[in-house]
Amino acid sequence: MKNAYIKFILAAVIFGTNGIIASHIPLSSYEIVLTRTVLGGFFLLILATARREWGSLRRASRTSLVWLVLSGLFLSGNWLFLYEAYQHIGVSLATLMCYCGPILIMILSYFVFHEPFTVPKVSAMVIVTVGILCINGAADQAHGLSWGLVCGFLSAVCFALLVIAMKKVSGIGGILSPACQLLVASLVVAAVTLSMPTAPVSLDMTHIACMVCLGIVNTGLGYYLYFSG
Repeated sequence: MKNAYIKFILAAVIFGTNGIIASHIPLSSYEIVLTRTVLGGFFLLILATARREWGSLRRASRTSLVWLVLSGLFLSGNWLFLYEAYQHIGVSLATLMCYCGPILIMILSYFVFHEPFTVPKVSAMVIVTVGILCINGAADQAHGLSWGLVCGFLSAVCFALLVIAMKKVSGIGGILSPACQLLVASLVVAAVTLSMPTAPVSLDMTHIACMVCLGIVNTGLGYYLYFSG
């Protein structure tokens, strides 16, 4: 449990820098997500190959494979809505909106996995909900219900469904599972990106370094730590 908590905390710290790094990349939200999923997915595929985990994919049940594909779809929704929210309401507020997800996960886990509500869980849910309502309520009064706030909440919904789907996946290697998930997400994001009009953008070495960091460290390494933890 100690190692699992360390992995989870490290992943949370890494994910917390996503918006900051993305703000230095002059691409559309769709292009940033596409770059992130492709780089992260191939990075994890290389690790999975080195660990010889491909056999677990062939032995996995059809149900697990279906849940794995669904998790990739939910991941693409989570990131597309989140990065769209970044551009409309800023990194901090969009991140707070997305972190409504854990509350939804605890509620869904009660019905899906029959995990009981405990006093610490309920207390945490109430405190976080009140905090989110205060922060987002102030934003709503200042700017009204905006598309950015809607995107932030939809990213939270997709995040909750993503975690539920991943907990349904069994028998697939610890690195191979998020790798396949990222590649499924990249196909969805690629289809969305190709349907969107984009203007040519000039990238310098700083922009490219941020893209590589977001894809390999914040996505590949971060997702390995998160789901293995």
